[in-house]
Amino acid sequence: MRPSVLGIVLTFVFLFGIILNVHFGLSFVSLYNSRISFSENYQDDISSQIINVQNICKPESDRSRSILCFRKHIEEAVKTYGISPFINAVEQMFTARNTSQAGAITQCHDLLHAIGQVGGLHSKNMDSTISSCSSLCTYGCYHGVVEGFLARGANLLDELPKLCAAIPDDDLNRGSRSACFHGLGHGVATIAGYKLKRSLELCDSLQKEEERKDCGTGVFMELYEPSSFEHPLLEFPEDIPDFCSTLWGVYAEVCYVTAGVHEYGRSRDEEKAFTTCGEAPSSLQRPCIVSTGQNFYFVFEGEREDIVRSCKKAPSPASYRACLEGALVSSVISDSERHGASLCVIIEEGFKPTCFELLGLYVKERHGPQKQEQFCESSVIPDSFQKHCLTQLNN
Repeated sequence: MRPSVLGIVLTFVFLFGIILNVHFGLSFVSLYNSRISFSENYQDDISSQIINVQNICKPESDRSRSILCFRKHIEEAVKTYGISPFINAVEQMFTARNTSQAGAITQCHDLLHAIGQVGGLHSKNMDSTISSCSSLCTYGCYHGVVEGFLARGANLLDELPKLCAAIPDDDLNRGSRSACFHGLGHGVATIAGYKLKRSLELCDSLQKEEERKDCGTGVFMELYEPSSFEHPLLEFPEDIPDFCSTLWGVYAEVCYVTAGVHEYGRSRDEEKAFTTCGEAPSSLQRPCIVSTGQNFYFVFEGEREDIVRSCKKAPSPASYRACLEGALVSSVISDSERHGASLCVIIEEGFKPTCFELLGLYVKERHGPQKQEQFCESSVIPDSFQKHCLTQLNN
């Protein structure tokens, strides 16, 4: 399986129409007839059942089967109790297990994705349902909710600009809004029959440039990256940057910025990936390398030696640092900041202060200054670098 993009990051999926009837499990009751029984203290029961479902639906290389298995076991209960207690249960479980463990973020994301799918499919109030999601484990809930809602047969052109409106448009919720519109991109790709340009034309109905950009990243991921559900993947032509030049507006930018990721996905060759980034327009070469570093973090499941080894194949010291910065971003997005700290510990002495400063900044941008202060003053940050981690606290 090719590695997935995580710019934001992990592989997400949307499934509609005839495909939904086959894979998304609308008629799954005929396949799975057991029900979950709850006592009055249903939050504890739900937490227990989430653990059981996780054990039953063992992670597979075919993530579509894992996600469908999760859905089979939780759909009736989510319809009854809503998504909030299930999100709480997943958060409790993965906090206890430590989400920095290899593969844990993917498992956590897939569980939330399945919960969101059911929530969106049966929601009576989409604003309330979307507002119940959290940023936990790379925003899996948001993606699932949006795809579940669109899978109900909603008029996409009417609903597309409204679906993410419940998420406040401010700095603190920037990641959640981005994830929601990214999820829309997965949805329009499937509804557009997996046609790239038709999908991007649907994204054009969104008003803001950032919304269209996030929608575009979802489209590219759905069409070109391994999905949680099966459908034929498109293939990039040999010259990816040349292909990107045929697109328009923010979508050309999305294509250039992820070009290195896609090259690495097909060749597993870091040097080819960096060369591909070097063929993008000059203003997008560094973002392309950062995106490639973000992807390395997930490809190597946070293993710092592998990440550093791959980033060192970059063609210049500046490119090497950009690659490492991307890995730091992914560590924060995936709720595994401690991996980012361990990465900063082993790199060159001259870059360490900047590394810890960037890590603190990324934590602040995602979680706010209070979380930054707690993290930077924790034991995972060496005493001599805590002041660097706190540099951007009051800015």
